[in-house]
Amino acid sequence: LRINMAASEAGRLLVPEEYYDAIDTYQVIISGTQSMGPLQVSGDVFLLEDLPLGEYTISVSALDSNQHTLAAGSKSNVIVNGDERETIDIPILPVMGGEGRINVEYDWSKSGIPPGVVNKVIAEITPIGGTSIPVKVTIRDEGVRFSGEYPSGEYVLTSSLYSNETPISTVSKTVQIFDGLDTVSRFEFGSDMYQKVPESPETLTGSQNGLSVELKWVDSSDFETGYEIFRSDNGGSYSLIATGLPANTVNWTDSPVVPGTDYSYRIVAVNDFGSSEAREFSITVESLIIPKPELQLDSYEITIGDSRNTIPLSDLLQRFENNYNSSVLEVLSVSGPDAVSASIKGEFAVIDASRIPYEREGDNINLEYTVHIAGEPLNETYTVMAEVSLTLISPAVEKITEDDLLVPLRAYIYDDRSELEQKMQLYEPPSSEEVFEKWARISNSSYFDNVEDAEKSKNRKGDDASLALSWDLKKDGDKTFLEYTKNSVYAGFVSPDGEESENYILEATVSSEDVDDDTIGLIVAFFREGDSNYVLEAARSQGSTSGENFVEPRDGWGLIVRQLSPAAENPEIGDVLWIRQLNVGGENPGGWKGARSRIRVVRDKDLVTVITTDWNDENSYVPGSEITVDLKSQPELSRFRGPCKFGYFSASQERSSFQNIVLKGGTIQDKLFYLNPRTNESEVWWYDGVLKRWILMSGTDIQGVLDYPREATNPDTGETFLIERKGVYPGHWIDWWDRWEKWDKWENKE
Repeated sequence: LRINMAASEAGRLLVPEEYYDAIDTYQVIISGTQSMGPLQVSGDVFLLEDLPLGEYTISVSALDSNQHTLAAGSKSNVIVNGDERETIDIPILPVMGGEGRINVEYDWSKSGIPPGVVNKVIAEITPIGGTSIPVKVTIRDEGVRFSGEYPSGEYVLTSSLYSNETPISTVSKTVQIFDGLDTVSRFEFGSDMYQKVPESPETLTGSQNGLSVELKWVDSSDFETGYEIFRSDNGGSYSLIATGLPANTVNWTDSPVVPGTDYSYRIVAVNDFGSSEAREFSITVESLIIPKPELQLDSYEITIGDSRNTIPLSDLLQRFENNYNSSVLEVLSVSGPDAVSASIKGEFAVIDASRIPYEREGDNINLEYTVHIAGEPLNETYTVMAEVSLTLISPAVEKITEDDLLVPLRAYIYDDRSELEQKMQLYEPPSSEEVFEKWARISNSSYFDNVEDAEKSKNRKGDDASLALSWDLKKDGDKTFLEYTKNSVYAGFVSPDGEESENYILEATVSSEDVDDDTIGLIVAFFREGDSNYVLEAARSQGSTSGENFVEPRDGWGLIVRQLSPAAENPEIGDVLWIRQLNVGGENPGGWKGARSRIRVVRDKDLVTVITTDWNDENSYVPGSEITVDLKSQPELSRFRGPCKFGYFSASQERSSFQNIVLKGGTIQDKLFYLNPRTNESEVWWYDGVLKRWILMSGTDIQGVLDYPREATNPDTGETFLIERKGVYPGHWIDWWDRWEKWDKWENKE
């Protein structure tokens, strides 16, 4: 039987290691089937051999060098059966008795208490069920040490700590003293050892950061276990808003808070014995949108009687900064006093001062507006109300009489840049389909606004309306072209109302599959007066003999002024009032049959230039075919001065067609206008059909392109503008005339 006399692991955890190091020998006594001993054993393991089979009890005592018993243990019911050699563990535990020495150290270096705060300690040791015995104490910077000799056994060590005779803590620990041993124990303490109400924190301050108030203070206590914070809103009662803040905390954030609210804060340090006196701090939470005093706006001037006064929203916003995040600010709404209405349009606040009486010139009124942090909820937390002063001034437009006005026209004028950019994205030059569906139609001396108008006007077969409808829209591969199906008729297309122009380039290839030798061409300018159609045309023909009458140009190419009226001898020819013609390519004895020629028209206000190619050559214009005229040079030509309609015609030539149409320019076709509502400065944009993009025409303004004084109406928006020398203004001439009349009366009231 192998006997292991080492102590159990549990015993070693409870007893200092040096206690077992003092064991010198073991005394073993065996009883049972056969008894023996006591046996003196020097090692931890003892081997017994040749034992009779049976049941045994084994007892072990651990002795020091002086034969004092330090520990003992036993084990019963040990069976020896002869089958195998068995090892029996005998756990031995300390035996109390005699005296030992105690050395116990308290360490509070991790408690946060500064050195020297604890200057007095009273300690005593009390045996279980006995009387207290004083203990010697040595005080150090980071703790204390207790020492002394006492009978072996279990004791409770109690220590009271003082700072300047003020008790700050009483702690108790259990220790054991062993016979003949020097027991050393070390205990660490945290801030929980203190039992004094902590000192108040100092210098409580705070600052706003968006929707938060950041509080800061100085930790002046050595004994707190944490902090508590209380808050009062707008002078109300205090409520606890923060608890459990750890010791040594020096800041805390209150969030969210409400702008415009007065907050008062109280903070106390706490431990298990109570709380300190409170420290207080008050703050008024400002709006998240704060004004910049150095950028306050001067008074804006708005014109009495003007419904479209404007202020850039960026000017209104520059007074403020976002004190919350990095998002931009936006103006949500604007409003004026009773006599003034205001709204937001694009990037501007638009102020309608048309109802303000003129006698209020020089008065100031206030425009109110709402500023908001973009992307945030629409409530008072993220908005602020503001106002700007407006000074009322007199109209600045020159007085214009009705006789001064030029012919009104339609033009794409925008005072909202976003609308201008949208129009640019949607723009395409007119296609053959658009010409067929939307352009006006002429038939001899008749005029129809569009195909629907001609349909409604048709009464019988062969009347002018029926002849105006005798156009076909045909396809050649992926291309579409226009073809006229009748002869002995003057028929054509002209641009719709509002698209008159005096600056454009128009090109097309003209042809016919019919053998007739009459005329096809481009309408350079058109206008209607009374029951007559007046046409300035660039024309191609193949000799142009129609019975006894000649359809000009008989030389094959020319520029013609023609009047088409019910009184004309031949309506399809009308009366030629003026002509300049050239022989280009000669005549084809077979008439037009399959012949083709390309015509180009360039109009620059009063200067008109036309040119053509030779027959069946669409790529090379013949230099000698160029005809240039000044519309001021002849009375017959002068009637076409100013913006006019333009288009395509067939004069008594069946199966006339117009292909590969190109249109560049025109007031509407490829020019857009932007009017800055704040500065009244204008921009002119031109569409480059080759580059397929819009180009700003530097140094050009609306007056330079459309001329003045006149009214121009945007066919998209329906807005009308008065163009005059000083600027461009919203409204009709009559609106401004009424203002001038009223202003004259006010200025001359004395």
